[in-house]
Amino acid sequence: MRFPRGSTVRITLPHQAEMVYEKVGILDLFDLAMLNYSGKSRTFIMNLKINSIRWPYWNEAALSSIELEIKKDFAFDACATKIERFSSFKNTPCTEEFTWKIHVCSDF
Repeated sequence: MRFPRGSTVRITLPHQAEMVYEKVGILDLFDLAMLNYSGKSRTFIMNLKINSIRWPYWNEAALSSIELEIKKDFAFDACATKIERFSSFKNTPCTEEFTWKIHVCSDF
């Protein structure tokens, strides 16, 4: 997945240490969530904050853009996703983390 410039991503997988990626550009979410996992489905938490003048506030357009990128990342690896928003975005700057719960299902 391609993240906006200035992104910091925190991934929390069940029963594993939290992973933090600062100033990330491209990150393969499928590899992080599923590569060393033997199950067909998994749920994880993703937190994202963006320190960029191009991304001033979380709004529907910004969230939809990120969610589309998440879906494309997993669809490339033949996975379906269900994305739940866990944060409120009303007047919230993108420099504050937004949290999603992401459920991934693969049929390999």
